[in-house]
Amino acid sequence: MLPGPTCQDTPEKGLAARNVAQQRYSLYAPLRAASACAHGHLPNGIATPRRLNAFRKLWAFEAANPQRLEPAKLLARMRFTLSQGVGALWRAPQLWHEAASWFAKQGHDQVNTSYVAHLVLVSYVPHLTSQRCVDWRPEL
Repeated sequence: MLPGPTCQDTPEKGLAARNVAQQRYSLYAPLRAASACAHGHLPNGIATPRRLNAFRKLWAFEAANPQRLEPAKLLARMRFTLSQGVGALWRAPQLWHEAASWFAKQGHDQVNTSYVAHLVLVSYVPHLTSQRCVDWRPEL
């Protein structure tokens, strides 16, 4: 029988999780500032070098799996990271390509396709009827 966690294990794991959360928060700050929730309307979503670099740093950080998550939880974490990037860079083909490549490399092609389609609908369709976004509405 294996011994249970000791009193020292819990604070160490908590400290490691706190450090990862602080790093994650600082990497997400530039994307959060450019996202729709910060402005109350749909941002242009165009990939400036600064925003794209911020997304790539966040993506690389999460892909390195600093919390040593099991594969299913890592997949959920990467999906969440993609949704964070979509908030600021929804019109950037680099974001979609890099995320799709990572998911394909991990063997999640079907999840990738359905999830990306979901993100496109969630980030794009609700804004088609917005009064602030009339000038960029596509012909339907």
